[in-house]
Amino acid sequence: MSEELKPITAADAGFDADEPNTRGVFIFIAVMVAMFIAVVVGVSYYFRYSYEQVEYSHLLAPPSQQLAELHALEDWNLTHYGYLDKTKGQIRLPITRAMELLEREAKEGKLRYPQTDQAPKKLEPAPAPPASGK
Repeated sequence: MSEELKPITAADAGFDADEPNTRGVFIFIAVMVAMFIAVVVGVSYYFRYSYEQVEYSHLLAPPSQQLAELHALEDWNLTHYGYLDKTKGQIRLPITRAMELLEREAKEGKLRYPQTDQAPKKLEPAPAPPASGK
């Protein structure tokens, strides 16, 4: 039993018994952290840029010429008389005149649609289902 213990060498163990390259591992980790931070910052700036572009195009961009012309036509139609259909005798009134006529009809009680409050209909409970005699 006086067998002498021999130290295990890398060739005997089947793996590299040297210390890991700590400097290389540290550099690798530092590069990965720097790349992660760069990606996060890049995505953040890209998101802000995209958001500002969408905000400008939907909210802050000057309206188109067609939209301005449409609004002008609508304003003109609200403030001038005109025919909607001459054969049927339908005319367009300025909005101020229409409000005056509606106010006068309301004072005289000549409105064409009901103005009184309607009492809510009382709900009756549903009848109970017949009991089965099993």
